[in-house]
Amino acid sequence: MFGDHFYNKSVRNTVIAFGSLFNNIKVSRKNSAGVEIKQIKIPISYGNKAKFIRRLREEYSLTSGVEIAMTLPRIGFELSSVEYDTARKTNTLNRLKSYNSSLTTSQVKSNYSSVPYNLNFGMYIMTETVDDGLQIIEQIAPYFTPEFTVNLNLVDDLHQKVDVPIVLNSSSVESETEGAMSTSDLRSVMWTLE
Repeated sequence: MFGDHFYNKSVRNTVIAFGSLFNNIKVSRKNSAGVEIKQIKIPISYGNKAKFIRRLREEYSLTSGVEIAMTLPRIGFELSSVEYDTARKTNTLNRLKSYNSSLTTSQVKSNYSSVPYNLNFGMYIMTETVDDGLQIIEQIAPYFTPEFTVNLNLVDDLHQKVDVPIVLNSSSVESETEGAMSTSDLRSVMWTLE
């Protein structure tokens, strides 16, 4: 129905670029005197929120008698929706052209205009303490004013580089306690960024 198969990896490259923005986030741990004793690099993974929470609560057994649970803090993200953007629509019949000349041949390649879609991501930050979550949020939020633009290198001849704005739409926090309500045993703090 639609013709020849094509796959430019545009969505895949955008997902990878989004995740790589958060590769170098660290949390600092200090002793009672306020002196930094170590920095922890926060691992990031791709997957939905339910799987992220389930993996945190499950215990894994590598060998008999040894149980390992997922450690905190962690960051997870997922592509939650793909929406057509009518505000950025251009004439569909416009064509982009690229002239390629070599010693033996010269070619003109063309393609129709790009179709504007918004890729919506959910990012989940889970920590054991509120302070760890605040350290992570303070390393992310200042860059989004309200957007952060990433330059993607695409592989096709017509779109060499594309500027992709990433907009922080909202953030929320929820905490989960374990034990009796009279005690303040904090199990986890979950930040959700859209």
